[in-house]
Amino acid sequence: MQLIDTQNGGFPAKTQTAIVSGMVDDDVDRLIAGNLRRIRNKKELSQLDVARLVGMDKAKISAYENAHAVMGKDVMVRFCKALEVDLWEFYWTEKTPIVRDAREMADIEQRREAEKVGIADMVREAEASWIVAAKKKSGALREDAAARDKRTRKRAG
Repeated sequence: MQLIDTQNGGFPAKTQTAIVSGMVDDDVDRLIAGNLRRIRNKKELSQLDVARLVGMDKAKISAYENAHAVMGKDVMVRFCKALEVDLWEFYWTEKTPIVRDAREMADIEQRREAEKVGIADMVREAEASWIVAAKKKSGALREDAAARDKRTRKRAG
């Protein structure tokens, strides 16, 4: 039975661990911590460098990176601005698709649906054949253009 905290807007009481997509609160905290470290290392910054950028001490950065302190929204926004990253980077996992636009997201959703109904392999094979056909067509178009250029040069010369 899940306890509901009526003073917390009807959300689960703090004594209960919220489970989201198979993750518990501590997992999310470790995910954010690991991604803070990953971002910092990628930018070749020390903890002291980051501390100066966000205006806090190095010990606090270490606490965030080791999931000994929980980063609130306001702090995460400070990190995003200081490190010039988007918010999603703190929630990134190897399973997280990097989506450039709504069309790409629709493609991902279609692939997931194909996986659910058991036709993912057929979809992959069809896509691969389309790519091969497009490359051949593109190569043929380039060859046609090259042949035209050659004929044009022959006539002019």
